[in-house]
Amino acid sequence: PKTGIVFISGTLLCNDVPLTAVGVEPPECQVTPTSLDFGEVYIGEHSDQNFTITNTGGNTLTGTVSESCDHYSIIAGGGPYSLGADDSVEVTVRYEPTSLGIHNCTIETGAVCEAVYCAGEGEYNSSVAIQESWSAWQKDHVEIHWILELLDVKSEISFEVSRSKFGGGENHEFEAPLIEHNGDRYTFIDTSTESDVEYIYSISVIASGRVAAELSVGITTPVASIQLYQNRPNPIRGSTMIEFALPAEGLVRLEVYDISGKKIRSLINRVENAGRYTSVWDGRDSSGEPVASGIYFYRLRMDGKSKTRTCALLR
Repeated sequence: PKTGIVFISGTLLCNDVPLTAVGVEPPECQVTPTSLDFGEVYIGEHSDQNFTITNTGGNTLTGTVSESCDHYSIIAGGGPYSLGADDSVEVTVRYEPTSLGIHNCTIETGAVCEAVYCAGEGEYNSSVAIQESWSAWQKDHVEIHWILELLDVKSEISFEVSRSKFGGGENHEFEAPLIEHNGDRYTFIDTSTESDVEYIYSISVIASGRVAAELSVGITTPVASIQLYQNRPNPIRGSTMIEFALPAEGLVRLEVYDISGKKIRSLINRVENAGRYTSVWDGRDSSGEPVASGIYFYRLRMDGKSKTRTCALLR
């Protein structure tokens, strides 16, 4: 602060008036530290860390401490503050993850103060661990398999199972999931699927009343009958991919014909399991010679059934 005397001059009939004023330093905000790293915290537990706001200038520093983040809360020092010179307030931030993964948050500390950036990662308690998981189609149903390692679980475990279609759609939760158990191996069986659908299954392991581990696994159910899809790219200027799907194991033939119906190339002639497959045609005949530009047909045959599609080749 600075002190000074100012004279205001009057007229011949008036005396000068001396004025005295004291300058006041503006407030200065210091936030320490400006980042909080909570590291790994188990889901269902919490970790607290602090930061301090100090007025290192003069006059009065005002502001509001606030946040609007999932998994984080201010448990002390939040809300409005008013700090005189050299005054400070300590703020306590709690990180309490409710889901697996990295969670970030920005704590606002006032218009003239730096924000505080928080980072933490939610982890499951290591008392339950999923060692391995896989999916399989068995004749008429889906099976999801997993192996659990139970290190220190003092209560019964249970499971929550849900299913969704890949790319969106309604999430279906199983009220009483059918789960078979043999030692540390578990199997969930789903008999309510549709054909030719890619499903994502999410399974949560519940121990001591909370989620202790999770797994997510996908599977595509087989088609109800043979399917032959349009080749890509079409028209063909070099090579093209031909995709098809089989409902069961069997002898499969995929062949290319010209416009007259003459077979010019056999792409597949072998036994395949149920599932999706992709074959590549390079625009050549059975002798390896490039075929002429024109319209061609490709046909898929299996167990007396067939599908045919048309493609165009440009040279």
